[in-house]
Amino acid sequence: MPSYLDENGTLYFWQKIKNIFSTKAQTVSNITRSGLTFTATRADATTFTFDQQDTTYSNATTNSAGLMSPSDKAKVDAITNDGTIAWYRKLESTYTATGSVTTIPIGIQDFGTADMLFVDINGLDLTPDEYTISGTNVVLANAISSGNVVHFVALRAVTATTEDIDDLKGEGVPAGGTAGQVLAKASGTDYDTEWVNQGSGGDSNQNAFSYVKVGNTTVAADTTTDTLELVGSNVTLTPDASNDAVTIGVTASDVTTALGNNPVARATADAAGANIADTYAKKTDIAGMYSYKGSVASASSLPGSPSVGDVYNIETASAYGAAGANVAWNGSSWDSLGEIFTITSITNAEIDVIVAS
Repeated sequence: MPSYLDENGTLYFWQKIKNIFSTKAQTVSNITRSGLTFTATRADATTFTFDQQDTTYSNATTNSAGLMSPSDKAKVDAITNDGTIAWYRKLESTYTATGSVTTIPIGIQDFGTADMLFVDINGLDLTPDEYTISGTNVVLANAISSGNVVHFVALRAVTATTEDIDDLKGEGVPAGGTAGQVLAKASGTDYDTEWVNQGSGGDSNQNAFSYVKVGNTTVAADTTTDTLELVGSNVTLTPDASNDAVTIGVTASDVTTALGNNPVARATADAAGANIADTYAKKTDIAGMYSYKGSVASASSLPGSPSVGDVYNIETASAYGAAGANVAWNGSSWDSLGEIFTITSITNAEIDVIVAS
């Protein structure tokens, strides 16, 4: 019988394979770069490439992560320690270069050192080390040429006025009103609302059920005197006016009417209506199954009148197989079910012969 490859043999065989490949030249002798792509050359002149990760980041947006822009940083700084937000007025101006310039007027009225200034050229924000502020001018570290557009944004701290606070009021919410009043539409015009007394136009208590919930469905009353009617099919409804309850019952006659036949007779059929006795096997119908009976010393010790399905283990070698063979009675003879056999693992010496060939 052929030998099998066990765990030790597999490890030995794999080591042999690694030893063969280790003789190949795998060391890298040279690396070149083109942009973000590197090309490595092995000693055997073969090459492979790999890319450097791009670590260039843009400013964060509402849809993607990124760096914080100067204008966003100013918004964060505007939040005080107590969580309130300082008031700032946004002032803007632009300047288009008509030649090579480094000193540019900011162009914002009453610009002062208290204003926070942000500068960009053609939409690209400048960092503080790329310009300085000199009075009402900005001095660029590098000159710009004609046609470049410089954009200035200044945030100026201001005191909140009554008009500012009025701007925060909810649209469509009128002033006035008294305790207990509710907001109601005064007309079909958007935001045209008024304060009215709660319960206006109806009684304060109708002694009525506004909603009736059945399972996950809620039935709402359409009017203050709406009536809910309970309708059942093949059920018995029993009202209880004293306890505000309705009992829903089911009787045997209800089931008979609903199913259209005798519910007791229904038990002789399955859910599909198939007759159970004709469709399914009984325990007495199941015969000829294997039934292990034990061991015998030899084939000659097997019983002379076995039942179909009887299984015996023969402890010594026989015509049915090696020692440990199992046999089953098929109704006319003993049928061999197999024997015990031994599997041996391949040796390292045998692996060496295979690899060498």
